[in-house]
Amino acid sequence: MTERTQRTVLNSQTREFVIRLRNYFDREAQNGGPILPITSVVERVADALNIGQRTVRRITKKKYGETGTEENKLHTPKKRKRAKPVVGIDSFDADAIRRHVYGYYTASERNQTSTSKVPVGKGSRLIIFCVKMETIMKT
Repeated sequence: MTERTQRTVLNSQTREFVIRLRNYFDREAQNGGPILPITSVVERVADALNIGQRTVRRITKKKYGETGTEENKLHTPKKRKRAKPVVGIDSFDADAIRRHVYGYYTASERNQTSTSKVPVGKGSRLIIFCVKMETIMKT
């Protein structure tokens, strides 16, 4: 048995497959030999993992290719972040946001002695929000 230098963490689905394999080999041990003939590899794998034979063939084809001599890496799709839908803003909200942003510009012009032109606190979050809203409003 080959010894690994680094341990691998198995996710819950992989752990479930390990349990299925163990149960299959326990059944073979109680049977006193293989349940299915050793020559029917796809059927044995499908029975051991409790999945369909077609699934075993499809995964094998992806891994080893059409010829069976390739060594491809199996990829699974990753979760994609969905873009949030753009919500329409009525003219009253757009004007209120615009007035609030313009208020910060006039306040920063009056207070030239401070090193930061963006006030700190709740208002700075609103400015960040308003800057993002410019892409939605385009006014």
